Amino acid sequence: MTLHESVRLSLNVSSPVAEQEWQESTVMTDIGHGRVRLGPNHHIFIVAHLHQTHCLRVFQHALLGTPPKVGQSDGSPEHFNHCLDYLRRTLLCAADDTLERGDFMTRDFEMERIGDTLVCEDWERLYADMGQNFADWNDWSRQWN
Repeated sequence: MTLHESVRLSLNVSSPVAEQEWQESTVMTDIGHGRVRLGPNHHIFIVAHLHQTHCLRVFQHALLGTPPKVGQSDGSPEHFNHCLDYLRRTLLCAADDTLERGDFMTRDFEMERIGDTLVCEDWERLYADMGQNFADWNDWSRQWN
């Protein structure tokens, strides 16, 4: 993924485009809210990547002063602090050694919109696998309800 400056993920309460981008990159309802169920007893686990994107959404709501929508977690100070510490630890664990060019604060983002390139995991595949796991669990759980 090549990094570039964009208004699409800006922290702008009145931008429906920014809100849609945030929704599409952080909402987990159609894939089990970031949870997977594994093994014959369907033990529940949360996938770290989805926990991380959830925390980004908590930060977004806190920075904008917007209340979370129904079904989303609150932005309480305790939750915010949990997310801050959780992201700090997971970033340390996945220490990315990509070399980035210079001081981004000295760049002219009007002229130099393209940034560094990262090698990424395939998050679309992760989401597809989680969606299938959620569908399988729903099928299994209907047998017992």
